[in-house]
Amino acid sequence: MNTQALRLILISSVVPATLFLSAAIAQANSSGVVGDTFGEANKLRQQLLIDPIVVPTERPAAVPGSTAGTPTAYGASAGQAYVGVAGYVPLKQGYVDGSVSLGAGFGNPVDSVGVELGVNLTSIGGQNFDFAGSGTVGLVVHKHLPNGTAVAVGWSDPVKWGDAKGAKDTIYGVVTKSFDLNSESSGNKLPLTVSVGVGSGTFRSKGAIKAGDNSPNLFVGAGLRVSPEAAIVSSWTGNSLNVGGSFAPFKKTPLVINTVVTDVTNNLGNGAGLSISGGYSIQF
Repeated sequence: MNTQALRLILISSVVPATLFLSAAIAQANSSGVVGDTFGEANKLRQQLLIDPIVVPTERPAAVPGSTAGTPTAYGASAGQAYVGVAGYVPLKQGYVDGSVSLGAGFGNPVDSVGVELGVNLTSIGGQNFDFAGSGTVGLVVHKHLPNGTAVAVGWSDPVKWGDAKGAKDTIYGVVTKSFDLNSESSGNKLPLTVSVGVGSGTFRSKGAIKAGDNSPNLFVGAGLRVSPEAAIVSSWTGNSLNVGGSFAPFKKTPLVINTVVTDVTNNLGNGAGLSISGGYSIQF
């Protein structure tokens, strides 16, 4: 599996959904819910609450993620950080691989813009183990709009080293919108988050990959939260279809675990794979 694609699974759907409670409380305003309403209180790419009654010093509960290998437009802001680890197991051919990501946020995406910086260590498994011997540094600039909508522009790898130096640059723009499929009175609002974007690099079409081009391509991600602890997630990365689940099994612990089957239609010809990943958030 492409190590950059594995990193995107880690970043976009694995990093835990607990970064944002204190900042969300500080940033809430009267314009409506801002951010990823995929959860009830707070999550990785966040929901901001109106007139919250939660004490800011309380530890936030984890909430499942909302994509399976494509980015959303919600990012970390000031006082928020994360760490995540992902592993990839091929189901047909290839070799076991892994990725580690660390990130932190700056700025305020409601009042101005937020900036998320991330360090990604790629191929920590593979045929020749070399921890931190390959990786990238990237950034995302994101802005929250009214009614649960957000926009973001990201550059995943302006800095890269080791094997990652040979990868095409991944630059993208994405819009994310959240919807409640059920009414609040139903007891389960079934929040759905949809992200649509255009990007190069990891998001190239199969034809562009074969031709060695780095032309932009469409990607889509969606997540349906079916219970407080679980969500069904899926993404079309521009060249493969990923499907899986995201879980927040511990009510008081900011840990999210994801299991994603990659390239389920075998579009790239290497067969499907299994990505298992987990992430932990830090609020400071």
